[in-house]
Amino acid sequence: MALRAAGCAVLAVRRDLAGVIHPPVISHFLDQGFAMEFDWQGTIDPTPWLLAGEAIAFMDRFGGWEVVRRRNHELTTRMHARLCERFGVEPISPLDGSMLGSMATIRLPDRLQGRGQTAEAVQAEILGRFRVEVPILDFAGVRYLRISCHVHNDVEDYERLAEAIEQLA
Repeated sequence: MALRAAGCAVLAVRRDLAGVIHPPVISHFLDQGFAMEFDWQGTIDPTPWLLAGEAIAFMDRFGGWEVVRRRNHELTTRMHARLCERFGVEPISPLDGSMLGSMATIRLPDRLQGRGQTAEAVQAEILGRFRVEVPILDFAGVRYLRISCHVHNDVEDYERLAEAIEQLA
């Protein structure tokens, strides 16, 4: 599950490179040693760390992580099959969801392949015209979209996406 406090990570650096690796946000501790530079990064928003416990409690309101994961996976599996059927495309992963978590990649219909627009332009058009945000990507000359299901999504969101794609074609 990709829910985490922003900025929390572990960084391992070889000793001989510690002098050339710096944090993305610098402070007056620049060039005062590797540990000091990373320990204090100027004005930083501590909100993610302070609210980590509340975020966990918030997820518990949905039944806990297992319930959330299962629900997201089930929605992904259903919408993967539904969008493939609606677009008339072959799935690139099994329709039973055995190779999916909470994201699925779906081939766009043939009429949207090689349309003369970049993937980024198609993505921007979907957002601008239909207020639907979905990643559009090209891989090996084929155009795809990627859905990512979470607690704030429902079937109607993906039906809206399907309608947007169909109107583009």
